[in-house]
Amino acid sequence: MTAPRPATPFRPCATALAILSSLGALAAQNKEFGDTVLRKTGGHTTSCKIVGLAVDKVTYQKSGGKPTDIPASQVVGLRFGDAPPEFASAESAERRGDLIGASKLFSEAAKKATRDLVKHAATFHAGACLSRAATKDSTQANSAIAALEAYLSAEANGYFVPEAKVRLAQARLANGDSAGAEAMIAPLEGEATTAGWALRWNALLKATKAAAQFAQGKFADARASYQGVALSVDAALGQEPLHAAELNPLKTEALVMQGESFISEKLYDDALNYYRGLASTNARGIRAAALAGQGQILFLKASTNNDVGTLRQAQLELARAAIEPDSNPTSSAKALYFTAKVLKALGDNEKNGAARAKTYLQSVRAQYATTPWANLARKELDG
Repeated sequence: MTAPRPATPFRPCATALAILSSLGALAAQNKEFGDTVLRKTGGHTTSCKIVGLAVDKVTYQKSGGKPTDIPASQVVGLRFGDAPPEFASAESAERRGDLIGASKLFSEAAKKATRDLVKHAATFHAGACLSRAATKDSTQANSAIAALEAYLSAEANGYFVPEAKVRLAQARLANGDSAGAEAMIAPLEGEATTAGWALRWNALLKATKAAAQFAQGKFADARASYQGVALSVDAALGQEPLHAAELNPLKTEALVMQGESFISEKLYDDALNYYRGLASTNARGIRAAALAGQGQILFLKASTNNDVGTLRQAQLELARAAIEPDSNPTSSAKALYFTAKVLKALGDNEKNGAARAKTYLQSVRAQYATTPWANLARKELDG
């Protein structure tokens, strides 16, 4: 029996080796020049390498070409071809609203990134996500502050500096340092103008300043600042309509909080007149907030002397707010919360009022847990 021949080892020919070598070089080049700069006006720049991210410009380079600058105000997004997979996963989590999960993934991406630009971008996004989360969960504030300060220390003139400073002020406010947040914002307002920051950051700065003033009991100052927020949002929407999803709620909050500032000063008639004027608008979400505000004020006025007639008026306005289309979660929660308060105040004048009030409060606690009214509902139920 003839012994089998040993297998002949594969030896690629010179041509095959040349092809493989060229494919490897092409893959490396595609990775190196795999970035994308998303422009406000379209015409995105693809297959490039981002070589600079400054507060006023983004610099990219095409293969074999010279560095080219784009004003930062014209850039709406960046894509890094060599970013770790966690970076894209973090962006997906952020779009889903999982801000804490997104922050963790961005932090992992920062650890694994091989390019400083990508590392710094991931560090910034990790902090920004936590800052946004901290507006509803203050336990995230310290981590947000640490991440954002780390980014600002590494990139004092970086592309993300405007947003980083805004988010840092928001995180400090969420952490209970309202005076510190206001003090930080004062010089930033001038910087935003002189450095040509995108208008949306100016609007967010003003909103954070107003919230900080309100938290300190400076209600008249906060009211004036909230008026500025509404104007700033309108200006930003004119130039940056792509950010309407973030800016429109900001304007609604600014309009509502002007009324809340009157309430906090116990200027109930002024607040009622303000909300009645606001209720005449057809802007989405604002009418519901104004109706809920009217119901709130009527309840507060009636609760001093248990005026059944005014309580009934409050009940009607709150019911209108609850069924208003395009309401936002905060307005809906507020309407249900004060409906419960009205039912309890009516006592024997309302059939099954106490049981129905409990049901409304349970709905606020369960369905609107991220609104400030959920905590108040929980206290009412526990009391």
